[in-house]
Amino acid sequence: MKISQKLISGVLGMVTLSGSIGAISANQQLNIAKYLAQQEAEEVAGLLGYFVSRELESQKMRSRDEMLAQLQENVEALHKRQRDLEIVDRNKIILADVVPEDIGTRLDHDFHNEVGKTIHDGIPRPMLKPVLNTQRGFY
Repeated sequence: MKISQKLISGVLGMVTLSGSIGAISANQQLNIAKYLAQQEAEEVAGLLGYFVSRELESQKMRSRDEMLAQLQENVEALHKRQRDLEIVDRNKIILADVVPEDIGTRLDHDFHNEVGKTIHDGIPRPMLKPVLNTQRGFY
C-alpha cells in the first residue's frame, strides 16, 4: 500500500470517527433538552395546580366565568415569569392563554399531538413548535 493511500485512509478514518462522535453528541444534547423541557412542563403544571387548588380552597363555589378569569390571571402571572402556556379542555378549546384573543378558539397548532397525548395519559409535555424555514415554509 502506498503512503498516499495510507494517508487518505487515515484521514477518512478520522473524518468518520469525528462524524460519529458529533452525531452521538448531538443526539445526547437533544435527549437532554427533551428531558429538561419535560421537567419544566411538569414544574409549571404543578405550580398551576397549586394556584388553582388555593383558589378553590379560598372560595368554595364560584361561577365558571369567575374560575376561568382567575385561571387566566394565573397564566398571565406565569407569563411574567417567562412561562408561556395554554390551558385547554378535552376538546382542545383554549380556556386560558398568554394571548387573550386565542381564548375560546380551538387549538390548531398541536402538530405532534402533545396535547392529545397529555389529555390521554395525564403526563404534562412541552409543546414543540415548528421551525420556519424561509425557503420551504414549515417543516
